[in-house]
Amino acid sequence: DMAETSDAHNHCPELWERLYLHQVNQGFVAKPCCYAKSYDGYKVWITDANGIFRAYNQSPDIQHLRSENIKGRLGDGCEVCVHAEQATGASGRTAALRRVGHKLNHRLTAHVDLNLGNLCNLACAICDPHSSTAWAPVYQKMQGRAWTLTQYDKHDRSVINDPELFAHVETLQLQGGEVFMQSAYTDFFRNLSRSRDLGEITVV
Repeated sequence: DMAETSDAHNHCPELWERLYLHQVNQGFVAKPCCYAKSYDGYKVWITDANGIFRAYNQSPDIQHLRSENIKGRLGDGCEVCVHAEQATGASGRTAALRRVGHKLNHRLTAHVDLNLGNLCNLACAICDPHSSTAWAPVYQKMQGRAWTLTQYDKHDRSVINDPELFAHVETLQLQGGEVFMQSAYTDFFRNLSRSRDLGEITVV
């Protein structure tokens, strides 16, 4: 469960503790956090909905990011936090450090940002088609081309049922599209409740 880390200046707990998980029909894109750029080496494509925890944490790319961070290095995919710290002194990384401190051990995948599809009936100005299907026609009018990066298909979508992921999660942050329009979240919590007391988990 525990991963050895360091208290180097560039240490980021999110590389161990957080998992940003985005479902695209049958598969899942996983990366260390929502700020991490989707560069090769930062994102892991997972097809087994029952083995997400193992596939992510045993990924050579994620293990490489962690080993580099132990040496005090941050990769190019961490540029959002690097730039934020240069400008303001604060970032998602510094917030994580305030949460857990510079301790030597972290709980693997304790915080999961869960994105089970971009189905939504609103096109809010602050959003984009990545998180709302209603944004797709707006994007096409604005950009002159169709949005193809995220597609929502309500049929034949994999349902997460991963006992290892369920055993480790402490906080779930539910993200777009519109959570209450998508049965995948109901299915997720139904499976989770078979492994855990839901009262033990914080949902945001």
